[in-house]
Amino acid sequence: MKHILLSTIFYCVAVAASAQTFTVLHNFELTDGDEPQSTLVKDASGNLYGTTAFGGTGYGVIFRVAPSQSEGWSETVLHSFTGGSDGSNPWSGLIADAAGNEFGTAPNGGSTANECEGYGGCGTVFSINRNGKFSVVYSFLGSYDSPPDGQHPLSRLMRAATGNFFGTTESGGNPALCQEVSCGVVFEVDARGTESVIYSFLGSIPYLGSAPDDGALPNASLIEDAAGNFYGTTQAGGLNENNCSEEGCGVVFELSPTGSGGFTESVLYRFTGELDGASPQSSLILDSAGNLYGTAASGGSTNCALAPSICGVVFKLTKESNGGWEESVLHSFVGTDGAIPDAELVRDSAGNLYGTTANGGDMTCPYSSWGCGTVFKLNASGKETVLHAFSGPDGVSPEAGLLLDDSKHALYGTATSGGDLTGENCNVPHYVQGCGVVFRVTP
Repeated sequence: MKHILLSTIFYCVAVAASAQTFTVLHNFELTDGDEPQSTLVKDASGNLYGTTAFGGTGYGVIFRVAPSQSEGWSETVLHSFTGGSDGSNPWSGLIADAAGNEFGTAPNGGSTANECEGYGGCGTVFSINRNGKFSVVYSFLGSYDSPPDGQHPLSRLMRAATGNFFGTTESGGNPALCQEVSCGVVFEVDARGTESVIYSFLGSIPYLGSAPDDGALPNASLIEDAAGNFYGTTQAGGLNENNCSEEGCGVVFELSPTGSGGFTESVLYRFTGELDGASPQSSLILDSAGNLYGTAASGGSTNCALAPSICGVVFKLTKESNGGWEESVLHSFVGTDGAIPDAELVRDSAGNLYGTTANGGDMTCPYSSWGCGTVFKLNASGKETVLHAFSGPDGVSPEAGLLLDDSKHALYGTATSGGDLTGENCNVPHYVQGCGVVFRVTP
């Protein structure tokens, strides 16, 4: 275990129109992490926890950023992945159990059995306590295990009311059900490492003649309602017509418990790739009325500055009296206000939605021809405000969702690159500009 304490570099911008303040809390420097793509979590002491996909020894890290009155914020590496049995390249964030231990997933590394050897492992579920003690909870075995298992978990885990963890893997499952490739699964695992696949996605399977229009390639976490139903998204599957490729434009799905330990899957909405959006890659949020909110990374406005119908949307699903679901677009991005929202939303007590876009915003940003990304707010009436447009030294491409501290009116997040643009470790010409940042926005 490696512990690194780095001096904090601050970058503040006050935007007169909305009087919000943006602060960089930490700049990654490769040895302590690179490309943070996870949503942060916060403990009772105000410490922030997350993961980076690379950095450390090269395979990513678990980190803690802690406030300090004397030194601002300081970062500590709690675990540096080896790329072996412990896993590698963690993309998603962490979630705590009742005892305060954090659990997460790594999409690679772990077991090299079956077809996993060619990927350096099919991924792991891991745990780590606040003192940095790390352990592997489960190693995935892939499609050709018996029975077929999941492979490459990219999502954050969800801790259900039962206390067990549920998640998705982008691939894995039964290859015979998904165009002879694996379309991904929903799995359950307990803290002792007992794992089971509770659903294998089918995809579109257009060549069978009677396509189920099911989901495929889930890389977002699940949410649970009071009745024990799970909701999620897949970035592919569903319709394979209109503006959708053969892989499909993605779906919103529900898994309902059967009462005998199993689950039944139903597709609530299939995206068309037009004004309604396409390729949802984020988890959903649920309001008290049972409405679902999310983002779709592409589709949307034909006036998108990048190219028609690729800037993405914020959407809402409302349950109708007949049991169906109606989709409405709350906001279509056009570029200058953000583009490609591929992270989950957060909702405050007043009903405002907050999120990030990986691109758009400042279209003159020299570090991305599609814009360096934004933090945005959507009020209850659907009016969008850009709280911050990234420009490079403050970060580039925020691909993770935000952590909302409603009591302090603060939002915390990460940007995958940008930050320290002067250090040698994180600047390779034509390849990478900065190793990423942890930031705070106070609207």
